[in-house]
Amino acid sequence: DDGVTPLQQAAAYATISNGGTYIEPHAVDKIVINTTGETVNIDKDAQANAKQVMTEATAFLIRKVMTDYVKSGDYSSYTTVGALDDNIGAKTGTTNDDKDKWFCAYNPDYAWATWNGGTEKGISLSNTNDAKKISEDIARLLHRRGVKNEYKTPNTVVEEKMVIGSYPYKSPSS
Repeated sequence: DDGVTPLQQAAAYATISNGGTYIEPHAVDKIVINTTGETVNIDKDAQANAKQVMTEATAFLIRKVMTDYVKSGDYSSYTTVGALDDNIGAKTGTTNDDKDKWFCAYNPDYAWATWNGGTEKGISLSNTNDAKKISEDIARLLHRRGVKNEYKTPNTVVEEKMVIGSYPYKSPSS
């Protein structure tokens, strides 16, 4: 098993951000051929071929855990970004090689994955987690541009209050 690429990781995180809808990752919106005027609408085609690969409720619950964790400030490797209040979800990555450092994140508009680490010859490209630093820089850049979209709670998800520590679960009384 060769694992996954940063592009595949970003696509998976984008699916969580998109309410469970997978859209083939792409960096180009459209291409206009100057000589003919023909337009190749890459984004429009990708959107048209989108697939629902998990329920909106599942995506919502995963997203809620990840964004709440980043916002809480408990995410020591990403606390400065949590303060941006851009509904960022993020996770570090684990590999069999200690030299490999992953960091994947998303907001309502974008998903990104960063990696730094060892080469096939065992040469380390970095001694620190530059993947996290690069991801933080991306988050700050996107924050300056402004977040255009927002997450919606699916109508299949209902929030209920409960008494902490009760089992079976009990609703609080007045």
